[in-house]
Amino acid sequence: MESENAVNRGIQLSDTYKKLSVTFSWNDGFLLNRYSWLWGSLVYAFNSSNTLSFVAGGNAGAYAKNTLATPLLLNNEEIYNLLYTYSHGHWVINPYYQYTNVPKNASIGILQGAHTNGGALLVTYNFKHGVSLSARPDTLRRVEPS
Repeated sequence: MESENAVNRGIQLSDTYKKLSVTFSWNDGFLLNRYSWLWGSLVYAFNSSNTLSFVAGGNAGAYAKNTLATPLLLNNEEIYNLLYTYSHGHWVINPYYQYTNVPKNASIGILQGAHTNGGALLVTYNFKHGVSLSARPDTLRRVEPS
């Protein structure tokens, strides 16, 4: 799957109404020291064992920074995830689909845009005393020009 900015600095607002949870974040993406990334998620809990989530994020601007830690394409991507989570007893099963897009932007050096499609299945077994074992088979994804 594509890289995601799991660690960043910013602010986050979250709220829950009945079975729906909503989260919005304004942050610095891949620790860019530039607050131009937006993330949002909607999570619907059908019951205590089944949830469906939609997560979207991306750079709301354009940023020409290109380093080993923060490559140009990642700094300017959009990420969309659709996730289902099932939990029962010791098991958690989480299939998901991810789409990413990097739009063409010649002014910052992206001469051709691209997008990816992919999916994964995360399976976790939780043992006693805080120990768990996970497996994650992924699909092969294709990077295609936009």
